[in-house]
Amino acid sequence: RGYGKLILINHNSSTLTAYAHNDALHVQKDQTVRAGQTIATMGSSDSDRVKLHFEVRINGKAVWDEDGNFLGYRGTGSDVTEELRAEQRLRTAEQRLSDALAAARDGIALYGADGRLVMCNRRYEESLMLDAENDDPAPHFATVVRRNFAAGLFGPGIDQQWVERRIAAFSEATGEAHEAQLANGNWHEARDFRAGDGGTLVVVSDVTARKRREVMLSRYRDELEEMVAERTQQLENAQSELLTNARLVTIGRLAATVSHELKNPLGAIRNAAYLLGRGVACADDKAKKYIDIIERELHHSEQIGRAHV
Repeated sequence: RGYGKLILINHNSSTLTAYAHNDALHVQKDQTVRAGQTIATMGSSDSDRVKLHFEVRINGKAVWDEDGNFLGYRGTGSDVTEELRAEQRLRTAEQRLSDALAAARDGIALYGADGRLVMCNRRYEESLMLDAENDDPAPHFATVVRRNFAAGLFGPGIDQQWVERRIAAFSEATGEAHEAQLANGNWHEARDFRAGDGGTLVVVSDVTARKRREVMLSRYRDELEEMVAERTQQLENAQSELLTNARLVTIGRLAATVSHELKNPLGAIRNAAYLLGRGVACADDKAKKYIDIIERELHHSEQIGRAHV
């Protein structure tokens, strides 16, 4: 009747779906089919081109003849093609979202406006131990954080005050990063984003590799600062030594100059003392004593001069 090779699927006593213009039928009459089963190959039978299937929903009562034979249903029918297409698009979009979440490297979760978990991927479940036997299927975010803190999931530096700040940050959902070290030594970074319906999208990333690089860079920076400080001290010591040597050279030169300048006066004094000694050979002992003192101090002065030349 204009539908080519047609298949009718009887879902219940009041609902039928029809698939028209098929190329090949893969089921038999009165056969039970299941969701997802291939029942036909789309084609162009009784049509000038390949068409999508045609679905009809029937709501009514069964009609029987006088002999008790079933004649069909009497009621109203509606074309639900667009409705089913929209449902198919929705299922496709949901499947794509599910696939994307499963492939994501980060843990991703969507919480409703009431703070309860709506959906999440496997990585999020693993990161926050959501697959425990006693899990509430839709736990509140605060419950998740407090329970994992009590279970010892977090590492050093995470206390009750941090837990309460994390819960408050979830309520604000500003996208700010919140880092936490776990008991196994790994690091997680969580960010909260407000969804259009008032819910909250939580993204948890494993930043262990980055934190390890930061530790290594900090260690290298400390070692470099120590090397610079040590080298600076060596340079300062060398500079001090050079200045000391320069002062010593200057003092040596000054001493040599003074010694040279004193040599002539000392020589003159020595000659005068000698002549004075000869002239007062017959002088008293007190005069001779003073002449001996002059000669002795002259000798001492000459020794000092030679020692600093």
